[in-house]
Amino acid sequence: MAGSAFGLAPPFPTIRRFFACASDSFFFGGVLSIRLRTLSSILRSELETISKHLYELLSSTSLSTSEVRRIPASAIIGPPSPPQTKQDSLFRDSHLKLYWAGCHAHDLSKSWASYVKNSDLMTLVPKGDGVLLISDIGVPVENSMMAADAIHALRSSLDFLMSALARKAGIGDKRVLFPFTQSEEELAKTFEPPAPGKKLLRRTKEFQRLCRHYPQLKTLLIERIKPYPQSDFAKLGLGHALYLISNADNADKHRFAALSVQITRVDEVIIELGNGAGDVSIKGFDLIGSGFRFPAGSKLKSQPKFSAGMFFPEGSMLANKPVAGTLIQLIEFVRQTITIFEQIFDT
Repeated sequence: MAGSAFGLAPPFPTIRRFFACASDSFFFGGVLSIRLRTLSSILRSELETISKHLYELLSSTSLSTSEVRRIPASAIIGPPSPPQTKQDSLFRDSHLKLYWAGCHAHDLSKSWASYVKNSDLMTLVPKGDGVLLISDIGVPVENSMMAADAIHALRSSLDFLMSALARKAGIGDKRVLFPFTQSEEELAKTFEPPAPGKKLLRRTKEFQRLCRHYPQLKTLLIERIKPYPQSDFAKLGLGHALYLISNADNADKHRFAALSVQITRVDEVIIELGNGAGDVSIKGFDLIGSGFRFPAGSKLKSQPKFSAGMFFPEGSMLANKPVAGTLIQLIEFVRQTITIFEQIFDT
């Protein structure tokens, strides 16, 4: 949608014409009633257009991978705002789980910042006839657990959307989950009757029952959310981002995987050279690969200031993605999904 970041530029010129016509009508009273009918038609048309643009914005937001990379790996995740939902709101439980995911992400960020601040970053280790400057920092087990808990809370927030609809429809909610499939074709099959001689899984049967009660749910999932992995990794669409949550949560159910750490930048490190040549200062360098090599007997004079980030482990589609930036974006995607459901079903 060209024209503005929110795709709302196209309606504005006509709305400006609306006010111009209104002003003109006050000067020419003889055509006022005709003008008012015309203005009413214009306004109704433009409001429908704006509503359509807003809906499309919420349901098809995409995130370029370059945007993720612009969030520093060592970014601090701020505290979430408590959900401002009424007690009887249909999707209140989803908001609460989303809030809890934000709490885990914030606690993880604070814990990591404190750990990095109080840890020895660099060490010199023997290497051949010299010593090698390397990073010597890991990720505390607690941090890995907090990241996994944040992902699980996000997945639960999505499942709560479906269970809320099931309860409203008078359907059992124990087997109703947010649907994820491997492809568009597989998603379409979840709405079809079983093949001859085959039986539907009870979970699929309950899901189809829910969709019969809410026909718009099928359209929303197939045409808007598309909860399956996309082959185009240049952009992370809404459905693809939600699928990443499900994929990572499933991986965590089967084994513990520790987060990895990367030192993204060192501001300055001072080395006392072992060959008697004095000190050497290395400033503002990116620590990539195996670091720097110095003469045998060299010593660190002090621990440098640095930036370090956590990264998701192997085993899921989030592997090697920065934890902070990824959680920030996934939380926002789930928030947008809840908003879409509220607009359609919580009326």
